[in-house]
Formats: sequence, structure tokens, C-alpha cells
Amino acid sequence: MTYARLYRPSDEPELVRLAAAPMPGWARLRYDTASGYAAAEALKGDSEIVVVEDADGHVAGCGTRSTTLRNLDGVPTRIGYLGGLRSFPGPRGGFGFFRGFRFLTEIERANPNALTVTTILDGNAQGRALLTSGRAGIPAYCPRGGIVTYALAPYGRALAPRPPLTHF
Repeated sequence: MTYARLYRPSDEPELVRLAAAPMPGWARLRYDTASGYAAAEALKGDSEIVVVEDADGHVAGCGTRSTTLRNLDGVPTRIGYLGGLRSFPGPRGGFGFFRGFRFLTEIERANPNALTVTTILDGNAQGRALLTSGRAGIPAYCPRGGIVTYALAPYGRALAPRPPLTHF
């Protein structure tokens, strides 16, 4: 059985290994956590890391709720970011994933932000379908417009071809 809990310093080695593993999708993103997983997540603001543990007590996945004070329409406002949603391939999409989301949702309900956002790469149809599925344990994600991101190609290199746009 899997369950979700808050981060413990003893999770560092497994979380660093998880962050280094590319997630599915055309961009194949991974995080550099040379400074440590918790230290890297703290750069986003006050961060609460939720760890999903498998039946053997190993890290199966994680997610982070980060909160920071920013001006929204000129008023200091608590803004949240739900990110770092990652899992090893075996548990992906299993009950532990939903337990982790439920835990993050409970944290948000106990101390809500005025606005909490998540970013999903346009080509990540699997991730978008899962996050907007409305399945038990997943918070209600609502599209609120698009964000266009421009990437600078490293000097002398071309960017990889972009896949066709898909919209939801």
C-alpha cells in the first residue's frame, strides 16, 4: 500500500534520483538538484514537499506546494505554485499518485492561496489529461488562458523541432 506524507531529510537521496529521471513527453525535462532536493524546491518560495511512499517504504513520487507573497493587481497576495509532480514509472497513475494529490489538496484547503497555478507543457497530453480528469483526489484544475514561452537556443545550436500544437 502506498501513502503520502510530508518530506523528511532522509528522503533526499531518492528525491534527487527521482528529479534526475526525465519525465515522459517531448521536452524530457529533468531538474538539477545538486544543492539538494529541498534546497532547490525552496527557491520557489515557502515549500511543502509531499512524498508518496510505496509499500516497501521507498519514494515512489512527490509534489510540492510553494507559496510566495506577490503583488496581484497592486495588492500583496499569497500566490501558490503546485509543481515538481514526479513519479517513478512503476507507480505512475496508481493510487499513490492520487493519495499524493489528496494530501496536497488538504494542505491547500487548510491554508489557501488567493491563486495557485500549475504549468503543463503544451505537448504533454498525458499529463494534461490526468490533471484535468476530475478523478478523486485531484484538485479541480481549470484552464485560465495560455502562457507563451520562448526559448533561446544555445549559441550556435538549433532547438529541437517543436511538435504540433495540441489544444484542450
